[in-house]
Amino acid sequence: VRPIMTLTLVFDHRGLDGAVAARFLQTLRQILEEAQM
Repeated sequence: VRPIMTLTLVFDHRGLDGAVAARFLQTLRQILEEAQM
């Protein structure tokens, strides 16, 4: 068993490109996975 955290990102495509949002989520995931808990 391992800890799981579900995150959801909602954004307006008129103001933000999906690739930017994907990079943000990828970076956030790396930060959270490297965090020592």
